[in-house]
Amino acid sequence: MPLVVVLDANVLYSIALTDFFLTLAGGGLYQPHWSTEILHEVERNLLVKNPSLTVEALAYRFREMNRAYPDALIDPPARLIDEMTNDPGDRHVLAAAVAAEASIIATFNTADFQRESCEPYGVEAQHPDVLGERLVSLAPRLAAAAVVEMSRRTRSPHREVREIVDRLAQDLPNTMNRLVNAMRGT
Repeated sequence: MPLVVVLDANVLYSIALTDFFLTLAGGGLYQPHWSTEILHEVERNLLVKNPSLTVEALAYRFREMNRAYPDALIDPPARLIDEMTNDPGDRHVLAAAVAAEASIIATFNTADFQRESCEPYGVEAQHPDVLGERLVSLAPRLAAAAVVEMSRRTRSPHREVREIVDRLAQDLPNTMNRLVNAMRGT
C-alpha cells in the first residue's frame, strides 16, 4: 500500500514545492491529497502576497492538479472537522487526512497538529523536508529524475537542474543535500 500524504496549504503555496512533490507522486512514491479548503487557503494567501496573480491563473493551476491526480481531492464532512482537537485553523487539514486515510500531513506548521490530536487517527504531521528526505531515500534515482523532469518542463525562463535544486534547498535543505549526494552516486 502506498504512502498517503495530505499536502497542507503552506506546502502547495510555492509552485517549486508543489511541482517537486507532485512530480515525485507521479513517479508512484506516494499518494497526494488536498481538500477544497486547502486549495482556497493557497488561493487566498497567493492573491494577497502576489497581486500579479489572477484568480483564473490559480483556477487553472488547481484544475491541472486535480486532473493529474483525480483521486487527490478529498473534502471531509463538517462533522469530522468538528471532531478534530488540533489548532482550530487547521482542523480541516487533519480531517482531510483522516478522510483520506493518510498517515502523514506535510506542513511547515507542525505545531498546529499536536501529537495527541493526530495519534488517535494514525496521522503524523511532518515538515516537508522530513517527508522529502524520506522520499529521496526510498527512491533516489526517481527523485533525481523528477528534478531533471522539472528542469525539462521549464520555459521563459528555462531553469537548469542546479537552479531548481538551489531553489528547493531554501525550503528543503536536507532533502536537496540527500538528492545531490544521490546524483553524485555517494
